[in-house]
Amino acid sequence: EIVLTAVRRRGCALEFAAPELRRNRCFILAAVQASWEAFMHADRECRGDREIVLAAVQTRARALEYATKELRGRRDVVFAAIQKDIEALQFASKHVRRDPEFILAA
Repeated sequence: EIVLTAVRRRGCALEFAAPELRRNRCFILAAVQASWEAFMHADRECRGDREIVLAAVQTRARALEYATKELRGRRDVVFAAIQKDIEALQFASKHVRRDPEFILAA
């Protein structure tokens, strides 16, 4: 609880949390809902969790940069990020960025 409070106040504090917390799905989900910066320090598995990534990009679209390659290639995830900030498109996979249908729909 103390660590979650610290991470909610300053997301980058997650960098110093125990590895078990950095890969704990529930903990990371709560943390990224308060601070997108926590997402940068989450375990790779959590950065590949669609629900966590969507929560992170809702807080700050730039969080897409730290998502796994697979999720940066998913249209729904990229669309959620660019709805928040079109600049997030730069973090999408090349496949998505070069997809004319996606670009027109976005």
